[in-house]
Amino acid sequence: MNVMSKLALEQLKSNRRRTILTGIGIVLSVAMLTAVSGFVMSAIDAWYQEAIADGRDPQATLAGFAETITAIGIILGGVIMVGSVVAIANAFNISANERVRQFGILKSVGATSKQIRASVMYEGLWFAAIAIPVGVIVGFGVDAIGVALINGLIGGVIESGENLVFRVMFAWQVVLIAAGASFVTIVISAWLPARKTSRIPAIDAIRQSGEMKLSTKSVKTSKLTQTLFGFEGTLAAKSLKRSKRKYRATVVSLVISVVLFMISFNFGQMLNAALKHSRPLIDADYTIARNDGSNYGDDSPILTPQEVDEITEKLGQYGTISLVRNAWAGTDENALPHDFTTNELKRYYNSGTADPEYLNDNTGIWEGACTDVRVMQVERALYLELCKQAGVPDGSNLLVNTGTIRDGEDKTITFRPFNFRPMTLVITPDYSEETIEISIQGELRDIPPTVAMEARSSPPITIIVPSVDAGYVATNWWYIKSTDPHFITAAAQIFSEYGINSLYVEDIRAEIQQLKDIYNVVMIFIYGFVAMLTLIGVSGVISTISTNIRARRREFAALTSVGLTPKGLTRMLNLESLMYGMKSLIIGLPIGLIISAGLHVALGISTQFGYTFPWQSMVYSALGVFAVTFISMRYARGQVKGGSIVETLKQDS
Repeated sequence: MNVMSKLALEQLKSNRRRTILTGIGIVLSVAMLTAVSGFVMSAIDAWYQEAIADGRDPQATLAGFAETITAIGIILGGVIMVGSVVAIANAFNISANERVRQFGILKSVGATSKQIRASVMYEGLWFAAIAIPVGVIVGFGVDAIGVALINGLIGGVIESGENLVFRVMFAWQVVLIAAGASFVTIVISAWLPARKTSRIPAIDAIRQSGEMKLSTKSVKTSKLTQTLFGFEGTLAAKSLKRSKRKYRATVVSLVISVVLFMISFNFGQMLNAALKHSRPLIDADYTIARNDGSNYGDDSPILTPQEVDEITEKLGQYGTISLVRNAWAGTDENALPHDFTTNELKRYYNSGTADPEYLNDNTGIWEGACTDVRVMQVERALYLELCKQAGVPDGSNLLVNTGTIRDGEDKTITFRPFNFRPMTLVITPDYSEETIEISIQGELRDIPPTVAMEARSSPPITIIVPSVDAGYVATNWWYIKSTDPHFITAAAQIFSEYGINSLYVEDIRAEIQQLKDIYNVVMIFIYGFVAMLTLIGVSGVISTISTNIRARRREFAALTSVGLTPKGLTRMLNLESLMYGMKSLIIGLPIGLIISAGLHVALGISTQFGYTFPWQSMVYSALGVFAVTFISMRYARGQVKGGSIVETLKQDS
């Protein structure tokens, strides 16, 4: 062990608190890199094993997936390394600044700049020798916990989940990737302050005059600071101004933590909103569909209206049931009233083109958009309620006059598609050559969920009638709310009594649970990733603040000797914490808002929910930042309390 290595080791031993905090940051960094690289290999292995179990070509299955998951791992690893370098380099920078006078003395007796750099680099090597093995072990532990959680959820997320099993990959490649990336991170973190420190001339290093080059202008504070915070506030502001380099990394660490927290929190809320809006109009646990005009590839008979009523009554024994019968028909859009379509409907249908060649002269929207008509029958009690709502008598036909439209990319509004007045349509039911005249006596602006699920989708013309008779080929939709665990078996038995042996029951509860499982899997990784990366930054912040407070003992003693009371000193440090937090939030919150808004725009392409200002994440970020800075400052202040003012003033910096 050479002299510089011994000096580095003694420096680590002499400041155990900072050494421990820096070591924790490095261990977390190594653990995250191990967990990410391990999960990438686990995912690739899981897909490979599933392909073999399903009899598929594993190489073809992995062709695109392996590249995608590897790219994600590289991006996450890069983020970890950047965040770690910021925090860890700050810790080495503090250590190097503490030893500036020592380096000056060494230079004065013949030490070269290369040897000074080596001394700082040896600190990094000592950390690497201890923290990397520990971090790899912790990383495999994190990976094992993540794999266990995923295997517990994956069966509900992926249909073939019984073949998709994740394993912890104790592979040498994982260790090599994590250890190599971590070593590079530590070397870069140590080299930055080592390079700067080695360039300080010996005289400046001994005098310690190179770190702060002050002028009256550089530490000048505003009158507003004096007015708002008093004398202690002025001292706090001057302290920050004269030590910009020391505090810059602290602010950067806090900014990164704020931005990451806001992004993850807001992404979680958006994902949760997408989950809620995935089936916003269904108030049922199960749906069953049966088309009167199709035998679904088997020899089962077509259901008559009477049989449909009987099945509905039997299904109703297992819960609350709603029946919707849909039939399709065509109409001549040129026979519609000229002012039948509203401007809102025209804007919706014509948003993709303004070429008159594609527009119908009568309706003013795309040619053929109003040629299809949906004729709908709902259960009797609901129909009577809708007639009452429309203000028309029993037996009337009702036009559904409500729809949804995307206003821009992320906002959904309800609109009125038609200018309604009592009218008669001539329609031709599908699979029929006979025409039917259907009179429309009322309109509906508000409809229940099970009706809206069908009526608000294409085509735009939907008419609710008392009964869809034998003149139509109808699709029967049963919406069931049931807590009976044996409902699917019971439903299959009921339909088999009518000769229907092929039945598809949509389990909405299971689908919603699948979406929740997906949400949980994604959020486990997001929050776990952000939490560990934030811990790296926070450990650096605590280390920086604690070390800076200890280094300022002579300053505190001098201030106390000229009349600053302990209460005033505490107030000054509290105001420094406040300024730390305010500067971090002023920078971090706008960045977090911009990135969160960008995520919302990206998600808004495929989801139907508006933007919500992320005030919650902003409040939580502010509370977290102030908590970290105030607690760190108070803890460090408690460590340097007491002692003789005279003796403290005699000490070297």
